[in-house]
Amino acid sequence: DAHLGCIPPEHYVREDILALEIERVFEPSWLCVGFTEDLKKHHDFEPAQIGRRGIVVQNFHGELKAFRNVCTHRYSRIQTQRCGNRPLQCPYHGWTFDPQGLPSGIPMNKQCFGFQDADRHKLALQNYSVDTLGHCVFVRMSPEGPSLKAFLGNFYDDLLHVSEVCPDRFESESFDWAAN
Repeated sequence: DAHLGCIPPEHYVREDILALEIERVFEPSWLCVGFTEDLKKHHDFEPAQIGRRGIVVQNFHGELKAFRNVCTHRYSRIQTQRCGNRPLQCPYHGWTFDPQGLPSGIPMNKQCFGFQDADRHKLALQNYSVDTLGHCVFVRMSPEGPSLKAFLGNFYDDLLHVSEVCPDRFESESFDWAAN
């Protein structure tokens, strides 16, 4: 068939195709979302956008955690800068989240909400798998799937080698495209 492998042009802008791509390609895949250089210190963070899903990788006392970058209170983006250093705290109403993604600081909780531990667990941020390889930080949105090493296969050692022979920081750029 002459069209085998060709993608119809309308697939680049169809919402249903984007939803399928997110579900079948992006969610189960390990995606490079940042660099360890930007996440060295406690409270360092780096957000990423995968389709319409905002993700944030945050350093909690040397341990990297990845969450959906949306507050469970009023659905505001939590980390709004390209990268930086501050607690995982929503700028809208000041909710702060701990390394498990649980709201640990809820202003006026006792007076206004009265949330108990069970309530806090229901309000936890959606968390994602995170791993590093050399300079790169990877996130997998799907809770199940292969390890980073298994996912990358033979490229794992190649990427590790590149990180070892290129120890200097390198820059990245991000571009928005009006397509899937």
